[in-house]
Amino acid sequence: MNKNSVILVVSLAIFLIIAISPVNNLVKLAVMALALIVIIWSRRATFYFVTANKNYTSKDPEKRKKSIDGFKKALQLGGLPDNYTISAASLLIQNGEAEVGKAALDKLASKSGKSLQVVSNAKISASMACWIEKDLDGAIKYIEEVKKTAYRDKNLYINGATYYLEKGDITAFNKLCDEWKEKNVQSPALKDLEVVREMLRGNWRKAGNMINDILSLKSYSFADPYVHKAQIRLHYHDVNGAVEALKEALENTKFNACSVITKDIIEKAINILEDKESARKLINGNEENPLSLVNGRLPAFSDKDFVVNEEKEEKTEQKVSRKEEESSANTDLTDDDEEWLKAHGLS
Repeated sequence: MNKNSVILVVSLAIFLIIAISPVNNLVKLAVMALALIVIIWSRRATFYFVTANKNYTSKDPEKRKKSIDGFKKALQLGGLPDNYTISAASLLIQNGEAEVGKAALDKLASKSGKSLQVVSNAKISASMACWIEKDLDGAIKYIEEVKKTAYRDKNLYINGATYYLEKGDITAFNKLCDEWKEKNVQSPALKDLEVVREMLRGNWRKAGNMINDILSLKSYSFADPYVHKAQIRLHYHDVNGAVEALKEALENTKFNACSVITKDIIEKAINILEDKESARKLINGNEENPLSLVNGRLPAFSDKDFVVNEEKEEKTEQKVSRKEEESSANTDLTDDDEEWLKAHGLS
């Protein structure tokens, strides 16, 4: 129990004792008022957090800017509930205060007596600070630490997959993808990452069908699915379709420091596609290295033209689908599955 929590408990006790004690009413009111002031003072970090959170969700840019100082003040005062600490630190990381956010998360994760969920969430969020600061190995280290435990959630998979893709470790990415599908962990970001996997496998038709399904449901505040749709359209030489998808990304995305694909990259891609010759070279570059745009970088231009053979793609994907159906027939639990189930009280 931290200092502010101790003060709160003691103040509440004094408040209740005075309230029922047979002392002069004036004295009683004075002591109760003092205890109430102490209670409010001990929870001032929470007050700063709630106020900052309200400002952060405002459409007023000045209030949003002010919210960052509020989150920093709340963390500085200490005594926040763990979930508030993780939330405040994560928002700071997303808004240019990676060092401050990471320090708060590392401190929380190192405290004794914290639950596996709290420690894991703190480490997963701290990994974003490393990634923003171009410390990819540091980001992966946090993810690997959590992976050694029984804890699993969508943020672990999303962050881990993002880092493995940037590192170019497709084997680790595929293993992670297999795991979240096996455990039936779902989110729009994970579905989009499955689209990436099909793109990297050369299963462009399947990837196109998947991304159309995802984007038919709703609009998303992150650029990735729109950019991946654009990449698929480029594969089929549909420049207009690619530009339309990229413009949708600009219209819907709320860019921040954690955005894999930036506004600048999308705008540059649109400008390139407006010229027929540069568009051709970008199409070829995307074909040779689709991972480049996935990781938020424009692919190198290429003069090596290619021809899409849709009939061949369809036959290849039919073979892959049959193999996946056969492999998915085995539902026996492995030792790892049993260990995970036990850790979560499910066996």
